[in-house]
Amino acid sequence: MEDDESFLLLLEKIERELKQHNHPTLLENFTITRDELNHNKELHASFESLYAIFENIYPTTLEKINTLIEKNLQDFIQIEK
Repeated sequence: MEDDESFLLLLEKIERELKQHNHPTLLENFTITRDELNHNKELHASFESLYAIFENIYPTTLEKINTLIEKNLQDFIQIEK
């Protein structure tokens, strides 16, 4: 699959923001609630900014995922004859 550098950079920015606010160091351990986010105005503002980036790049990411699935259909679905 073609690399999705924009999406990777976004994920890295999210991880940096979380680390600055003493949240888990990896996204896989991320458990912040909406209430916690609303109480931390600085983190909330940074996530609004990151979400704006996400809105701009996700169509390309979805297209890349779709292309990967179409080219490797046998890896994603089983067709019975």
